[in-house]
Amino acid sequence: MTTLNRYYFAYGSNMSAWVMSELCVEHDISGPARLDNYRLAFTRWSSGWRSGVSDIIDSPGDVVWGVLYRIGDVCHDALDEMENYGKGYTSTGVDVTRFDGKVFHAITYTVIEKSPQEVMPSRHYLDTIVEGAAQNKLPADYIKRLKQIRVRNYI
Repeated sequence: MTTLNRYYFAYGSNMSAWVMSELCVEHDISGPARLDNYRLAFTRWSSGWRSGVSDIIDSPGDVVWGVLYRIGDVCHDALDEMENYGKGYTSTGVDVTRFDGKVFHAITYTVIEKSPQEVMPSRHYLDTIVEGAAQNKLPADYIKRLKQIRVRNYI
C-alpha cells in the first residue's frame, strides 16, 4: 500500500468519485474544504472534455469550495499527467480550511496560460463538477451557484 503523504485540493471534475477512482486508486477523502480569496473560472479549452475546464483565480473576498484528499506519490504522478503538468496546468501550494476549521497546506492545479475570456464548460463537464460537490456535501448555496453556470451549447 502506498503512503498517503500529501494533501490535494480538488475544485473541478476531480471532486467526482468516478473521476478520482479512475485516476487514483489509492486516496482518502479528508472532507470538504474552502479556499479563500479565489473564484472558480473556466480559463482553458480542453479537447478531452470538448469545453472549457476549471481554474482558480485570485479574487479577494470570494471562496472556492472543493474536496481535500490525502494522496501518495503514484496519485500525484497521475494527477500531473492528467493535468498536463508544465503545459496545461501547474501545481501550487494553497492553504485550505476544512469544515471543522482546521487549516491544511495542499497542492492544487492552476492553468498556466489563461484564456483572456472564459471558455464555457460543457453540460457534461459542469454536471461532473456538481456531482462531485453534492457527493462531498459542499455547501448548498455553493452547489446552487455551480448549477447556474452557463454551459456551452453544441450544434
